[in-house]
Amino acid sequence: MSERILHIVRGALTAVLCLIIACGLWQVAARMLLHQELPDVLGYAPLAVVSGSMEPAISVGDLVVVHREDAYQAGDVIAFQDGGALTTHRIVAEGPEGFITKGDANNAQDVRPVAAEQVAGRVVLTIPFAGSAALFLRTPAGLALFAALGLLLVLWPDARTRADRKETRCVA
Repeated sequence: MSERILHIVRGALTAVLCLIIACGLWQVAARMLLHQELPDVLGYAPLAVVSGSMEPAISVGDLVVVHREDAYQAGDVIAFQDGGALTTHRIVAEGPEGFITKGDANNAQDVRPVAAEQVAGRVVLTIPFAGSAALFLRTPAGLALFAALGLLLVLWPDARTRADRKETRCVA
């Protein structure tokens, strides 16, 4: 029974690793080959949150998933281009020059209105702490850990089988 559970867990972890690798490769290819500033998968793009301006709704280290919409309205949390960086704030009003935005934790509205062309998308999902993991995976230590985990998942069952065979031969 425990062998079956280990097999299922190994399969699930392998599937998750493959999905992460595939999404990562897609993002790299989309940036380099297609020159997309914010690569997406089926219209959805992940972003790691690095400031606390949206506390308590969205915290530092969360991962938000944004989706480009046809229209936005007051109350929507959007990600938008702001001087070369992406900012995630809530729309509080719409003016003649664009959307008026504000971080939930900020005392004042943002200085400049956000034009519709600047909007990357509306936040449709927030995954607590996953942004910290994504940012860590971009570091050399994160990449090394990810590669080591992948190798372990691939090699561990084979090494365990060999050890079991060797033990069986020694006992007989």
